[in-house]
This record gives sequence, C-alpha cells and structure tokens, in this order.
Amino acid sequence: MAPTPKPDSSPEPTGSRRWILLAIFAAGLLTVGAGLFLMYFHEDPAVKEAAHEIERTTPHTLSPKAKIPRPPSLDPEQFQDPNVRAAYAAARSAPELLEQMPCYCGCFTTGHTSNYDCFVDQHGVT
Repeated sequence: MAPTPKPDSSPEPTGSRRWILLAIFAAGLLTVGAGLFLMYFHEDPAVKEAAHEIERTTPHTLSPKAKIPRPPSLDPEQFQDPNVRAAYAAARSAPELLEQMPCYCGCFTTGHTSNYDCFVDQHGVT
C-alpha cells in the first residue's frame, strides 16, 4: 500500500489573502519610492545659501564692452592642441564679433569685459 502524500504546508494564497499580500507589496514599493524621491530632491541648506549668494552678487546681464585700443589676441601657432589653435585663430580673425559677446565663465571678475578678452591671455585655453 502506497503512503498518502502529506498536504503542502504552504498553500497558494487565494482570494482575499492574495489581495492583502499584493496591497502590502504595493505599499512597501510606494514607501521606498517616496523615500528615494525625497532623498533625491532634498535641498541642502548650505547649497541653497551658496546659490542665493552667487545670484545676489553676480550681474544678471553682462554688457560686453570693447577695450580701446584693442589688445592683440595671442598667436594661435603657439598652441599644440588643434582645437585651442582654431579657437585662437577665430578670435584673431573676428575680434569685433567676440567683443559683442559676454563671457559667462566668471572671468569678468578679473577685468575681462567681453568674450574676446579670454583670447588675449591663456584664459581661452581652459
């Protein structure tokens, strides 16, 4: 005579039990998602304060001004990098155009008054 199989001790969830497990899983997933969302979009007060300080002390619009007499741009041939050489050649060939463009890299604090000034010294390399 063959032994009778024992009933499985972990039956498949059915009916309302399945919905309860699904609801618990969904709630856990939403909780983890909300936590990650809050971590990602949390603003550090020190960063926020630094941003306000920069905004307060930086001019919102930079008006480029040509220097008279115009200082010469650096010789493009002194640079090894072909991209840097091309940038300095463009500055040398169209200084009037670059004098109309503001430079937003922050070099206005060192006395630069337009994008052209970046090519009068080594600043245009960086």
